[in-house]
Amino acid sequence: MSLALTGVSYTYAAGTSFATRALVSVDVAFGPGEVVLVLGATGSGKSTLLRVAAGLLAPDAGSVTLDGRLVDGPLAVVRPGVGFVFQSPEMQLFAETVEVDVAFGPRNQGLSEDEARIEALRALAAVGLDAEEFGTRSPFSLSGGEARRAAIAGVLAMTPGYLLLDEPTAGLDLSGREAVQAIVVAARTRAGVVVVTHDAEEFLGVADRVILLSEGRVIFDGPADELVQSPERFAEAGLRAPEILRAQMLARDAGLALPRFALDPLAAAALIAGAREGAR
Repeated sequence: MSLALTGVSYTYAAGTSFATRALVSVDVAFGPGEVVLVLGATGSGKSTLLRVAAGLLAPDAGSVTLDGRLVDGPLAVVRPGVGFVFQSPEMQLFAETVEVDVAFGPRNQGLSEDEARIEALRALAAVGLDAEEFGTRSPFSLSGGEARRAAIAGVLAMTPGYLLLDEPTAGLDLSGREAVQAIVVAARTRAGVVVVTHDAEEFLGVADRVILLSEGRVIFDGPADELVQSPERFAEAGLRAPEILRAQMLARDAGLALPRFALDPLAAAALIAGAREGAR
């Protein structure tokens, strides 16, 4: 069971003088119950990868399979079972009220009005928006963080097997980022979750797996902790390692024999302190 891209390539403005290769022979697979973090610098192809997986872009080469079935269709046809959350929530919100907006997807799937409302209420609860407080509000009256959560609720209401999120915390304050992170952690119980971002610190601690992209190619695909223990690999993708890892790299470069790297600040401080004691 997986959402898999095999040998996928994609070029924007193909056949013109403006042609830009975004993906080159990409082989990746996303499974249920896991959080996969896709990292890369601007222009690395990470958002393109997500859009191909969702069916919003048709690959120039290669194939996409959903739970073992080849998926092939016209451009802009979203794959059944795959939920896509755009970076800008206003691209998804359109109805007069939040509840109607969130219930639109289930109704479009053939559910009755009552069934769609039940799914909408469940999804709103899942993202921490109280239906009594937010359900009757216009989605365009929401704050940035609330709008982001409402957009995610609209996708969750359709119970996708795979949830794809493009820069889900972009532009949010601390409380908004923490809320979205909690949604991602909870969503893994019902779906495979793929998060595209340029900021590793937001989700590295909750990710099961990390994919690094550089110039449209996969240069790393492995357990999150494997990347944490080899933070130099961030630079290979044109990224800056999280500050907590950079601090430990500086300590190591200064001659301290750290047994491992940690993402938790207290654990990192203990490792550095222990290495200093051992060096005396």
